[in-house]
Amino acid sequence: MMLASVAIPALMVMLSMTLPARVNRATNLAVASLYIPCSVFNAVGESWDWAPFYGLSIGIEVLLLAFILRSAWTWPRTPAVAAGPATTGLRQ
Repeated sequence: MMLASVAIPALMVMLSMTLPARVNRATNLAVASLYIPCSVFNAVGESWDWAPFYGLSIGIEVLLLAFILRSAWTWPRTPAVAAGPATTGLRQ
């Protein structure tokens, strides 16, 4: 379980850089939606001695996941514009 909780965010970084935009958007929406309840569930059953740690760490994690959800949901759906003659010279 611990390996999965660390491997999923690591894989998402790699997948976000390699997947096409449409698949990346859907993957981010699905994984973030499923990962938020898992993050909150990690605090269930823990002692109150660790409450500040879990409150801070899970709070930051949920805020970041909410930002990912919002960004993926509101990402513009315009197609990419092909490079024209004005930008071709810059690459050479």
